[in-house]
Amino acid sequence: MTTISDDDGGYIDFSAFELNAEDLVSLASLSGIWRMAVREMRPTMANDPILLDFLTLTEDLPSSLADRDWQQHWVRDWQGLLGSGYAQVDLLRLFFAFVSRCEEELIDGRENVGRVVLALFSCLRRSVIAAVSFAIEMGDEARQDRDGIPGELAALRTLRELLTTDRAFGLLSISVVNRDSYTHLAANDLQHLPAMLATRIADRLRPADKVFIGREGEWLVVLPDVLSLSQPALAATHIGQMLAEPLPLFSGISIMVRATIGAAMLPQHASDPEGALHAARLARWSAGSRQQPFAWFEAGLGENWQLRSRQIDALHKALQQDALELYLQPQVDMLTGQCAGAELLLRWQSSDGADSDPDDRGKRLACAIHRLVAAHGHAAGQRTRRRRNRHQPVGKLHCRRHG
Repeated sequence: MTTISDDDGGYIDFSAFELNAEDLVSLASLSGIWRMAVREMRPTMANDPILLDFLTLTEDLPSSLADRDWQQHWVRDWQGLLGSGYAQVDLLRLFFAFVSRCEEELIDGRENVGRVVLALFSCLRRSVIAAVSFAIEMGDEARQDRDGIPGELAALRTLRELLTTDRAFGLLSISVVNRDSYTHLAANDLQHLPAMLATRIADRLRPADKVFIGREGEWLVVLPDVLSLSQPALAATHIGQMLAEPLPLFSGISIMVRATIGAAMLPQHASDPEGALHAARLARWSAGSRQQPFAWFEAGLGENWQLRSRQIDALHKALQQDALELYLQPQVDMLTGQCAGAELLLRWQSSDGADSDPDDRGKRLACAIHRLVAAHGHAAGQRTRRRRNRHQPVGKLHCRRHG
């Protein structure tokens, strides 16, 4: 997932963190608490003017996060701290400490916490994660540009340039995974691997095609002036065949990799560069889930992804607000009129009345449901055994989730 954007609204892709314009406006109401948390940490800091200037700028995060100029100034100061010898992990700990202090002020020690407060704190936490993730990714972009391999932001800029000239183009999202792992490779091999793969991918393309580094082992290929679906599919086939062969490394050894490729076209599959990139990634994830090397974007992929996102958000809110309710629903045999069993139903009231069922993205949330149902199911099982020991009739007990 990318956290950077090249649109006119700013550099941070807030939608990647489920933040909308209303959330960013509401965030300003926590400016006082956030400023207090940042200032409380000042006495523990070294008297470094660079760090102190950065903290002063950070105090404005809740009210200025959506401001493009503030983003640019803040990330430049972040990179300046790294260049002055500060470790990135220490900066991350610092911001987590700020968030923890705000949580103490808003939530800890209170018997009752309103939903508005919980929603505001969740918004603050996601905003901080968005800011630091943006700073980290911009640092990655700078290193890639320095090494001669353009990154994702450069890819988005290229797509925007093509869009202004009304030229159709294709986009490939390529994931390359080592069949064993990269852990046994020498540091020198790991350092040269991205550039090597980019070069080998470019060798299978037209001179006008461009290769970019994406995120988490991803390469992006922009194919300008594409007139049919067959052209990106043919390029993906050539790249897949190349990556199926042993890959020679700088040290002289060879490794085997596995490639999964997703493809999308603009304007057929998206209306803007960010949408095209998202469509190509959805296609790649779909291909990976089906154990296929290549897939085109389909409209249903975006709809299913949005539906899953809404379902997970609804379940997350229900868990946060303690809105889950457990019901024991008898099952009656219509022929005999007797109770033949029962179901444990875990329900919550969603805003649109639709069912909500966690998928792979909600496994950690589903674990909480499983533990709750298992606890009640265990108690019901004990009661059933006691009835059986007393030779009383018992029925079957079923368990299912229901939104």
